[in-house]
Amino acid sequence: MWIAEVFPITKSPIKDETLTYFSTKKLEQGALVEAVLRAKIVPAVVFKVEKAETKKAYLKRERFSLKKINRVISENFLSASFLRAISDSSEYFLVSPSSLLQFFLPKAILKKGSTEKAVSGSKEIQRVKKDSFKISMYQAARPERIKY
Repeated sequence: MWIAEVFPITKSPIKDETLTYFSTKKLEQGALVEAVLRAKIVPAVVFKVEKAETKKAYLKRERFSLKKINRVISENFLSASFLRAISDSSEYFLVSPSSLLQFFLPKAILKKGSTEKAVSGSKEIQRVKKDSFKISMYQAARPERIKY
């Protein structure tokens, strides 16, 4: 079992808001998951993952029980350097990391149901960009397109 600290992607007045959940499989830092927060399912980004055995004494002392992460939407959603930048920016501007994530991530990703489409569609977008670059290079190479 794994213990994951996540940043829910919601507006929140709480400055240091990492919520602790458990998962049966190992998650990577920066993974996009769905978690339950106040009886709502919200997207969240994994900030830190540890084995449950290392925090066993800490978990027994706490008065609350951990909730399970509903599902993993994307394994490698954000890079570690982006998460570090979010963390540093939240300390500098005195804003919660959750609010910064909600501000910087596109709204299409945050809408319920469209998250899978946005994550799976990134390969399609890369392919389209590559094709349009080839077309523009071809048009530039044609002599009749060059203005004298």
